[in-house]
Amino acid sequence: MTKPSPSPSSGGKHHPEYEFGGPVGATFVTLTLPLVVYALHLLCNEHGCLGFSLAQGGLVIPPIPELSSIVWWRNDAFLVFLGWFALHVVLLYVLPGQIAYGVASEGHAALPYKINGINARTQAIPLVVIYRDGIGAIS
Repeated sequence: MTKPSPSPSSGGKHHPEYEFGGPVGATFVTLTLPLVVYALHLLCNEHGCLGFSLAQGGLVIPPIPELSSIVWWRNDAFLVFLGWFALHVVLLYVLPGQIAYGVASEGHAALPYKINGINARTQAIPLVVIYRDGIGAIS
């Protein structure tokens, strides 16, 4: 990919074009994503999940458990995350995929990326189902 030429109105200077809101957007996503995950953890429990119901007259908020009774860390959940991550690292190298190059930054060459996300998904989901219904159900 080539760099866009500077426009005459900018005085010959190139202004970077950001995606996802640039540094502000990246900071927002980085800070709010964990908050959303914990909110879902609190608002989706054995009593139901946050939702909207016309039958119940609008927004349905399940009872939130006391903060002292909430399990904030589970080793088995962390191991599932590590297993999912390791599976995708293996799939990155094992599955075929087209190589695409990212945008070159100043003084650096464009980095190659293997485009195999759909292949990884179609391999990972059956493996998770097999684990959940087979091996995971036994333990």
